[in-house]
Amino acid sequence: SSDVCSSDLVIYPDDEWNNLYSGINYCNQCVSNIPGIEGLDQNLLARSLAEARFLRAYYYFRLLRNFGERIPLFTKQIEGSEEEYFPPQSAPGVIKSFIESELTEIQGDLPEEWDSANAGRATRYAAQGILAQYYMFTGQLSKAETELSKIISSGRFALLDNYAHLFDGLHKNSKESIFEIQFCGNR
Repeated sequence: SSDVCSSDLVIYPDDEWNNLYSGINYCNQCVSNIPGIEGLDQNLLARSLAEARFLRAYYYFRLLRNFGERIPLFTKQIEGSEEEYFPPQSAPGVIKSFIESELTEIQGDLPEEWDSANAGRATRYAAQGILAQYYMFTGQLSKAETELSKIISSGRFALLDNYAHLFDGLHKNSKESIFEIQFCGNR
């Protein structure tokens, strides 16, 4: 699951940049190396790659929202080359296209749900929800509506009866939660 510890809660812009690119590199390591695991079931392989690609797209979306689209794009693990230390900015549209294509392509390889022990992991609906947020952020409202309709028509989610329950800490991973990052406390 995606855990956040209380020591991670104070975020500064340079921390956000560094943490997101570290996460992207971890995802790229998975994307580069998981296919080389011998004897791995093809369904597990597809799902594992989709989870890594989901997180990578999510991290790039956060970078896009916070720093704009002229940011470096890394799609494979860092090997330590000179170019990697001084990466070029992406051309306009490259990051946006990357986020959209990643979140679109992986939906079929992600499960519809996880058991409670795996709460917080990427699902098909989480990918649709983040893609819908991306579309709203970029002003593509009809595309956002399409993704949100998939979530609504699934029948898996509903609004809580008491809005305050979203904030009381007692109703984690409720019927309203599509993608909820798991808080681990102070460990």
